[in-house]
Amino acid sequence: FFGERFVLIINEAIYMPELENSLANPNQFCDFGVEVQDNPYSKDPMLIRCTDQPFVACLKSMGTMIFIDTWTPKQRDLDEYPHVVLTSPSPWNPDDVEFPNHKPVRVYDINALNSRIVKSLRIPADISDGPINSDQLKPPKSFISSKRHSNTTPEDLSEAGNISVEHAQMTLDATTKHHMRSAIMPLSRCYWMDQMY
Repeated sequence: FFGERFVLIINEAIYMPELENSLANPNQFCDFGVEVQDNPYSKDPMLIRCTDQPFVACLKSMGTMIFIDTWTPKQRDLDEYPHVVLTSPSPWNPDDVEFPNHKPVRVYDINALNSRIVKSLRIPADISDGPINSDQLKPPKSFISSKRHSNTTPEDLSEAGNISVEHAQMTLDATTKHHMRSAIMPLSRCYWMDQMY
């Protein structure tokens, strides 16, 4: 239908005679079942398409404005060109609209997030009133073990990483290799060999 003219019927569109363009809400079109693809970042072409009528209008853009070329029809145009209904003839209330295939978007509550962060912060109870002597200094936490197996507990990891004990336990479960042997020399003690050299 390239180049063909249609009379567009839009109920409750904003028409201001002093402006060159009329304003229409694409959500009102979608609510009536008209397909509107007005996302300029989409790989699909921008258009308005009726599913029950043979009508497709290619949208244009200028800056952030998205539009189609229209004109004010005269009586002869109203009589001659096919009419395309883009919105419902009944009143449209945006508060009552429920779009199909609506997937809820998870929005984070910043107050709840701050509360969780504050709860996970651990403040040491032993606060000194004056200068600290060298014998009062605690060595930094370390996970280096002089033994063959690590003795890191979920509580240690929780404190060092500022995470919950449950998350620390899950981290240890996912990263600890139980029943694995390290390759300490001589290797013949750790691995089965067919031949000795």
